[in-house]
Amino acid sequence: MNYHDLTKYLATSVIACAILVGCNTADDSDKTVADLPAAAALSDSDKDSIPDGRDNCPKTPNTDQTDTDGDGIGDACDNDLDGDGILNDVDNCPANFNPDQKNTDSAQDSNVDGKITGDVCDPFIDQDEDGIAELQPNLPNCGKNGSAPPNCNDNCPTIANANQLNTDGDDSGNACEDDADQDGILDDAFGANATCTGGNAANCNDNCINTPNTDQKDDNWNSVGNACDNLVHCADLGGGDSKDLLPIYNKGASTAVSATPTCSNQIPQTCTSSNSGNAIDADATNFATMTVSDAGGQQNVSLSIKGFGTVGLSTLLDIDNDNTKEAGRVGFVISNPTTQFSVELASVIAVETYLAGALQQSTAGGSQLQVDFFEQQSVPPEPTPRVFLAISPITKDFDEVRLRLQATAASAQLSRNIFGACYSNVYKAPPPPTGGGSPNQFVQQCRDNGGPAQLCDGMQTFFDQVSVGPDELVSACETIATNLMQDPAQCAGFAP
Repeated sequence: MNYHDLTKYLATSVIACAILVGCNTADDSDKTVADLPAAAALSDSDKDSIPDGRDNCPKTPNTDQTDTDGDGIGDACDNDLDGDGILNDVDNCPANFNPDQKNTDSAQDSNVDGKITGDVCDPFIDQDEDGIAELQPNLPNCGKNGSAPPNCNDNCPTIANANQLNTDGDDSGNACEDDADQDGILDDAFGANATCTGGNAANCNDNCINTPNTDQKDDNWNSVGNACDNLVHCADLGGGDSKDLLPIYNKGASTAVSATPTCSNQIPQTCTSSNSGNAIDADATNFATMTVSDAGGQQNVSLSIKGFGTVGLSTLLDIDNDNTKEAGRVGFVISNPTTQFSVELASVIAVETYLAGALQQSTAGGSQLQVDFFEQQSVPPEPTPRVFLAISPITKDFDEVRLRLQATAASAQLSRNIFGACYSNVYKAPPPPTGGGSPNQFVQQCRDNGGPAQLCDGMQTFFDQVSVGPDELVSACETIATNLMQDPAQCAGFAP
């Protein structure tokens, strides 16, 4: 029997099988190679050069005969390539066995990879979704699309920390350590009013979690330790050493603090202002300048600073936990030429706060005026005497603070350099002085010691209108004495 006769014989046998035995040839596409009749074993239905008898996908061309899960059905026609029981069209890893379909970063997959990918086949596993992949032993190129570090080997796999900051240089990033800077102060509940967690009763709530600072010193009570507090202080503007005072200034392009000068009546040549932007920067060497001349007491010039949000009474803190908010204060650091600051000047220079354009508080009249006399600051080009004029206590919220100058016949021209505005929500008013240290007792000492009547009376008038702390009485006396052209050295003798 030749080849053609054999082929004819086998074909006839297949037909006979269908008629006499009941073979269902329509179901043969689902059979394995072992199940196929002899005729099918020699045919090549999909024309892939693999006889049906040996083809693991008889109806689908697949010359490579790949069978990932080894089930006898080739990948080309297998609706479950990896044999994990999850059909290919819904399997998040069709070629990798993963019946649990675990995927720890589904959102990252959608946003970055563009598709949902199970962990066993994901080249970019990022379960904390911070853009840094976890290093996978079976995927050495852990970055997306095979990219190399630094987009892999996340040092805090379950806590987002895109900056990968690791102060102590160990295997764990700061974000997932209890004491990132290894200073012995735990980081577990950072914040002004936070409490220790995790059963810790001490050495917690680190106020500089990334900078070692065992002393936890925080001069301005803002919950940020001195070691890592980059805030500019009013001390840097020449405002003494009061670390509670923070300047109201532009911290960068994203802030909206503004300084606007205004002349009240626009009388020609009686009101000028310049360099207003210098009052809202952090440079202690520059300043804004305002000048006003007497125009029958009708002209004044003011500098308005706003854009810092709403602060005031609602933002004051209780730093000594006595259930009473501190006094707070807000005002301006200004030049104080020849160390003179008199009652007369207090009546023509006012600090005011506004909320939505409505006046809230003012030092006009002196009832709320606080004066801090600062030592001369060595600021180029020459040492500049400065004074801090402030509203204290703060009793209302505000979103704007103004400094207003108004010349009178007695002060025909008034000019001041303004270095900046400062605010404190933790300033605590000093306790009432005892032992002869009150302003009135200081004045009485002046009289009892035979001090000049003009000086004693001048101090009495000044102290009646301006709040002066017990530690500033001598400085205030010296200023008044200088203004009256008397010897300031005698003031030390009036101290209790």
